[in-house]
Amino acid sequence: MAFNLGRIRLELGDTLRRSEIHAEVGGQSQYGIVTPSKFPVILIFSGIAGKTYGYSLHDNWLDDGTFDFTGEGQVGDQVFLRGNKALRDSQSNDKTIHLFQSKGSQVTYRGELELSPVPYQLRLAPDVNGNSRRVIVFNFTPVSGRAHFGSTLPNSVEPIDVWMSEDWKDLDWSEYQVNAPYNDQAVARNRVEFELTQDYVDWLKTKGHTVKQVSGLSEGIRLHPDLDIEDQGVVVEAKRSSSRGHMRTAIGQVLDYKYSMTKNGKARKARILVPAAPTEDILELCTELEIDVVCRDGSGFRSLNQN
Repeated sequence: MAFNLGRIRLELGDTLRRSEIHAEVGGQSQYGIVTPSKFPVILIFSGIAGKTYGYSLHDNWLDDGTFDFTGEGQVGDQVFLRGNKALRDSQSNDKTIHLFQSKGSQVTYRGELELSPVPYQLRLAPDVNGNSRRVIVFNFTPVSGRAHFGSTLPNSVEPIDVWMSEDWKDLDWSEYQVNAPYNDQAVARNRVEFELTQDYVDWLKTKGHTVKQVSGLSEGIRLHPDLDIEDQGVVVEAKRSSSRGHMRTAIGQVLDYKYSMTKNGKARKARILVPAAPTEDILELCTELEIDVVCRDGSGFRSLNQN
């Protein structure tokens, strides 16, 4: 699918100098999010330069074909101003979003994107001074289904292991209701998991437990447990359903978190949080793998297999 940017015509995979783009449309030549004033587009640039500001930790194509992109802001928590606000409000402002991969002065066009049903999440990443902070990670879906051209974008983060932790900040679903049309069913499904996690955190705090938000990088792969119960040494993966498919996915994820955190000096036990009990054979499997399964129980929560 061709993209006309002024007098520049781009096909997927076309490479040119970034300066050629700015010579044609103007915009912020040093920013990762560019909003040309005379064109109804937003241009985002992902590449090696973002490593200095902690952007590279999250920027990449995901297994489901969507693309994660970190917002702008080099120091401290990122907020919805300038480019971040432009991306958040892109659909309501009739702006199309186009992705470029940067390598030095060259950029390669990767296609048009749109915000996914859950358009962003707040995650941990180091700022330019190396301090942990919260960044806005947008999630995009290719408009044509062909935005992902060739191999995945190269992640500029070396294959290292690192985990960051910060105090829990309450989840507020309303923060995710930006001005964009969504598939109501997709939003409802995600809200179930979102609210389940926050309810569990609230319940844990009434019991005096210390809950943290953690984010890890293991061999270049990004890991995002739903929560970490620090005083118990338990890492938790939440799912909106206890179906076999959801439980199988959760088992793999939580064991990966447990292994990586333990290897990096944060010894952890594994726990899966679901709304209701899974089938008996799946529960037996979790017991065999030493995974605690927790579900709602009236106004609280209970373990289904912990001795």
